[in-house]
Amino acid sequence: MAGGVFAGDQVSKQWVAAHLPMDREVPVLPPVLYWLYTTNDGVAWSMFRRHTDFFAAVAAVFCVGMLVVVRRSIETSTFSAVVVGLLVGGAVGNLVDRARLHFVVDFINVHIGTLYNWPTFNVADSAISIGIVMLAYRYLILDHEHKDCLHHNPSSKV
Repeated sequence: MAGGVFAGDQVSKQWVAAHLPMDREVPVLPPVLYWLYTTNDGVAWSMFRRHTDFFAAVAAVFCVGMLVVVRRSIETSTFSAVVVGLLVGGAVGNLVDRARLHFVVDFINVHIGTLYNWPTFNVADSAISIGIVMLAYRYLILDHEHKDCLHHNPSSKV
């Protein structure tokens, strides 16, 4: 999973850099989806700009930590393997950009009509976001349901 996310992220960014004009929206599914080739030397929503080396180090430590901490659950749970693959693949995709380019290439621009323009993002960002939502679901919803089931039927082994 991580390899697929990483490859998709890097191939899409290379395509964008080769084919799209910088800082000009290209309609894909107007009025909702546009390509917008831009760069980001910060983190989410361009916060903490010009700290690329720091965030590259954080991403590297995060990737190693994720692989070490969840190794056992990856071996026993497909769900955990998918989550870790999304998180690590996305983190490595952006880490490679930071190490190679000193910024991250972003290009997916989503509008909610004229009401809101979501900050531009990339495939790696999407994978990380989906992985975080899946983790939240796992720990906030599934664990809660599991505890309720055990509370109502103590002899149950879910």
